[in-house]
Amino acid sequence: MTSILVLGVGYIGLNVSKKLKANGYKVYGISILEKDKIKMIRNEIIPIIADIHDCETWIPKTCELQIDVVIECISSKDKHSPRIIQESLIKLQQLLPKIKIIHTSGSFSFGSNDFVMDEKTRRYDHSDFKWIEEIDNNYVDMGAIVIIPSMIYGKNGSYTHFYYHCVELSKEYNKKEDKKHVIKIYGNKNNVGFYSGFIHINDLSDFYLLVVEKSSQIRGETFIANSYSIKVEDLIREIAKFSIEDISKKEIEIEYVDLPQNKSSFLLAMTFNQRLSHSKASTILGFHPKQPSLIDACNIYYLSWKYGNATTKDFISSIVSFK
Repeated sequence: MTSILVLGVGYIGLNVSKKLKANGYKVYGISILEKDKIKMIRNEIIPIIADIHDCETWIPKTCELQIDVVIECISSKDKHSPRIIQESLIKLQQLLPKIKIIHTSGSFSFGSNDFVMDEKTRRYDHSDFKWIEEIDNNYVDMGAIVIIPSMIYGKNGSYTHFYYHCVELSKEYNKKEDKKHVIKIYGNKNNVGFYSGFIHINDLSDFYLLVVEKSSQIRGETFIANSYSIKVEDLIREIAKFSIEDISKKEIEIEYVDLPQNKSSFLLAMTFNQRLSHSKASTILGFHPKQPSLIDACNIYYLSWKYGNATTKDFISSIVSFK
């Protein structure tokens, strides 16, 4: 039985682990937190209790278990953790030369473009995102496989909380008697529209499964994981239909607002115009999305988000404000 070690058991890591476990793989996960240990045990994932930032606490165990595949999907908002993990995996690869490594990147590093982007598209030369490309390139040089997910939706919602939150905030600065309902959002309207790429967490989990299955043949390859490219304005209007009372009686107006001066890299990324191609993944991996788009099943996803407990909710709510 193939043994897989997942670094990071958050929104991506846990769902990927469950998918792999359901398909017959022996899955281990690393965390030093008791709540993560319980979460893994409940989902039949074998916990390794260790500090992921201290390779001496988990590399010896990984070698002892003769792990076949390592999937790195650390949720990190800083530039330092990904570098620490990469250095650890370089050491691990020296000890286990046959090990296969899968790294999780992010589509923010592509920046904003008016054309459809693919794996060969030049990355965004900005200090907030340049480091992502550098790390990706290092992984490719190691022979690792790089997965670049677009915005992930479904279940708790993760960073798509941004869109729901913008609609929820609009209830605070609109009055019931107003003839139109204004929804403020960061970003710039342009001639071709303001798009973002999306992939459902279940489809993303399938994506990782396909990569694991073909990992021996695709070392050093990079794949964009995206299902749909959706015009943000259309998405905002659709969310409003299900979340604002009597909205059908009003005209919805989207107001594009300038970013605050102390903007975070996340808010900057939410203004990017991104249409992402998954042609390479379809051709080589056989990937095809199975889940409805964020618009086609908006009511289901809205309710799942509303009653979910994503840790990103507090983070996003703290940096998004329209006064």
